[in-house]
Amino acid sequence: RVSLREDGWWGEQESGLLASPDFSALCNSENRSDLFDSVLRRYFSTKIVFGFMGGIPPVDGEENITHHIASWREFDSFFRLAESFGCRHVYSPEHVGLEWEVKSMNLIDTFDCIERTQGRDFSPPIFGARGFGIKIRDGHVLNARQQSALNIARRVWDIYNQNIEVMHGKVCEIGGGAGYLAHYALRFGIPQYAIIDVTAALVTQFLVLYPEHGNRVTFVLQESDMWKSPIGLLHAEVTNDFKFDGCEIVVNMDSLPEMPADIAKNYFKRMKSSDSLRFFLSENQESRVSTMWTSPNPHKTAFSKQNDVRAMALKYGEFVPESRFLSWTRMGYVEELFSVSTGIPVASTSRICYHQTWIVVCVLVLASSFLPFRIQKVMKR
Repeated sequence: RVSLREDGWWGEQESGLLASPDFSALCNSENRSDLFDSVLRRYFSTKIVFGFMGGIPPVDGEENITHHIASWREFDSFFRLAESFGCRHVYSPEHVGLEWEVKSMNLIDTFDCIERTQGRDFSPPIFGARGFGIKIRDGHVLNARQQSALNIARRVWDIYNQNIEVMHGKVCEIGGGAGYLAHYALRFGIPQYAIIDVTAALVTQFLVLYPEHGNRVTFVLQESDMWKSPIGLLHAEVTNDFKFDGCEIVVNMDSLPEMPADIAKNYFKRMKSSDSLRFFLSENQESRVSTMWTSPNPHKTAFSKQNDVRAMALKYGEFVPESRFLSWTRMGYVEELFSVSTGIPVASTSRICYHQTWIVVCVLVLASSFLPFRIQKVMKR
């Protein structure tokens, strides 16, 4: 499906990517492997898909500055991921200075440790395994986007696991990139996962997820079919009036700031009207730089500032802030959790606080019942 919306940088990329004669012919034919190969070659030569997959353009040589920056990003993200799982010490610049030894770190052993802490297989998807990242084992390469996805998938699992008595584990992601977060969410044990996205991303997600999860991955053409498979891929424009009914957790990574403002606002307004939504989890940057991505017409008008996710969540979603932390894996990113008021009680994300609150309430109720009796008895004496 070619995007109906052609304004803005994203719409321009989407339309340009899918408007080729080969793509149109492929949509109207069957069993044309030659056309499919041609479309894929063009597809994976674009910056937008490289962004989804987390790679760098192959024209960049090892001495290129982009290559060096990307190398630093990959290792920095991996070290932070290991720290978050307790598989590497967090070093303090106050005590060890600004430099410390990392060459002796065994990357494969560190990744094995991450898996052992959770008792799960965290191998990245084999599709795109020759990308740019950290070599772990069996030909797999773990890139920075996959590392971020693994970290946030753990947070999604924790939220569901802490509220498992009142939730069914239905998660929706706005803008799923290459599908890495969906992949790791299912590896953690999330029962059902849906991604809402544009065509170019949905194609990428299917190519990444299908070799790993097979027929558990389906394209959803109408809302009634949304939860018939563990992974549903929904087109954002086919479901542009979708109110997130059935979704209990909505998650977004690295995309709401870069959307046209009206689309981002609309997502929050629709989430607000959901009858089932409990939590909104965001991992995004909030630098609010002016970029072509959010501009309605990047070739004719001034660039627009990126969206403020927190401000939109509070204003248009009327969400309640639960927690706010710096991201473990991405420097300059914020991980933020909001609860959504739907009238149905859910456990707090901190069980200790939740139980302590009820202890206080119970004590006050007992005290209010006991004190009048005690006072009356004293007066009789």
